[in-house]
Amino acid sequence: MRNIAMTALLLAACVMAADVSGKWSGSFTSGGQGPQPMYLILKQDGNQLSGSGGPSVSEQHPLQNGSVQGDRLTFELPGQGNVYLRFENDRL
Repeated sequence: MRNIAMTALLLAACVMAADVSGKWSGSFTSGGQGPQPMYLILKQDGNQLSGSGGPSVSEQHPLQNGSVQGDRLTFELPGQGNVYLRFENDRL
């Protein structure tokens, strides 16, 4: 499992919106690796967050444990049997 920080632009856009539903693209970095593409399709229903994410539109994996609490988004994005993205933004 790796901790991954997505770009500040994507985070700011998600958090500032009243409803984060929609298609989002950006990148993330992990360890010493350079930026990797990320494409998210999010659906917000109240405090519940669902959808999918992956490196492209054609490679998507379902989100798990997604929630929206005020200005905080959390979700996990499993890949190949392991959670490869656990996202929790800090208040911006």
